Amino acid sequence: AIVKIVKSINEDLNVYETGSAGESLLIAKENKIDVFVLDMQLEDYSGLKLAEELREIDIYRLTPIIFISGAISKEFEAYKRIHCYAFIEKPFTVKEVREVLENVIIYGIEKEQEQLKLTLKNNDRTYIIKKEEIIYIERKIRKLYIKTKNQEIIHSSSSLAQIFEQLSDDFAQCHQGFIINKKFIREINYSKNTIYLDNINYAIPIGRKYRKDFITL
Repeated sequence: AIVKIVKSINEDLNVYETGSAGESLLIAKENKIDVFVLDMQLEDYSGLKLAEELREIDIYRLTPIIFISGAISKEFEAYKRIHCYAFIEKPFTVKEVREVLENVIIYGIEKEQEQLKLTLKNNDRTYIIKKEEIIYIERKIRKLYIKTKNQEIIHSSSSLAQIFEQLSDDFAQCHQGFIINKKFIREINYSKNTIYLDNINYAIPIGRKYRKDFITL
């Protein structure tokens, strides 16, 4: 029932379902999970204990956890110890579950996914690019050249500064005409003031103004 409700909200989401706490923990370690829906009573041990184990994993310290249980007394223990997002009491209705999950999915997961993408509009075309795939952005003759792992997009409706504001800390400006993705840095040549990036067979310049930002990299 829970899986169907999630899919009815956003059918593109990956949903993992199991009645085993141990298997759930393994899935969480092998995949990045955005929200957990845990029954208090699982096959091997309690959902509360599983939640405690999940909270010990750095990336899940603040991940929303929704508990499902028929024992209302467990609610207060869960809120206090686990800081859970919500508590759904059995027997529940589809409407109750849907309201809780919609808030998490629409205002949590989907919003986070939007922040991972860069949307560029060029006249009659719109490009949606995963930020993590951007290698560098170059400004040249009033146009921006966005180089990704798979393509190069020419964009003329935004300035380099406007694009930079939309990017994460993974990006750095190394020159008045260049923004690079630090995750693609292969080599920095300080004597020549150049940067070499993965998947690129030419050097990117480092401007004097920005050189100090790359000393500690």
